Amino acid sequence: MAYKTHETKNRIIATALELIKTSGYEKVTVNEICRECNISKHTFYYYFLSKDDVLRKFYTIPKELTLERLPEIFLEDNCFERIWMFVEPSIDFFIDNGVEIAKCVFAANITRDVGTFKMENRDHRFQDIIISLYQKAHEAGEIRNNSDSEKLSHYSITCLMSIIFQWASTGGDFDLKKSIRECLEVIADVPAEYRKNFNQTEEEI
Repeated sequence: MAYKTHETKNRIIATALELIKTSGYEKVTVNEICRECNISKHTFYYYFLSKDDVLRKFYTIPKELTLERLPEIFLEDNCFERIWMFVEPSIDFFIDNGVEIAKCVFAANITRDVGTFKMENRDHRFQDIIISLYQKAHEAGEIRNNSDSEKLSHYSITCLMSIIFQWASTGGDFDLKKSIRECLEVIADVPAEYRKNFNQTEEEI
């Protein structure tokens, strides 16, 4: 039953995002989302308070994907690479949904304060794990920033979201993943041997 709940909620979000990409946020209605999902309005309102609430919970999908990926993440020997693997699904989710959806999410939070990125709405499991990953990376000597792991985690995520906002604001005119990776490497002060060279060819790897 829990899996079914998870699946239905994510299907509603995914369907709403597709409709928004096609028609624009203002033109999409709850009735249209329900029709495309083949669900009743009662089912929709079981999971969401409103259309805005869909955007508020937009960010839950990549977090769930990340938590499902934990066994793979913890098999990685490089501690800083674990941090990257932990945040990568969220970055990919924004890229896959495109600039227009990112603009809608940010606009809704700026104009109507729907709470997508509010601290109190964050998944504490997600927060606790990334703090732990930063601590382990520091102990392994894979980051040289001696700041408290909780602060380092908080400001890393804040910078990540700031870069996504800039990416959306400029129409996606730069490599989002490369920019975020380089930002996190600089913030954590990652030694050169652990930094990713995006200019490296497959033959050189």
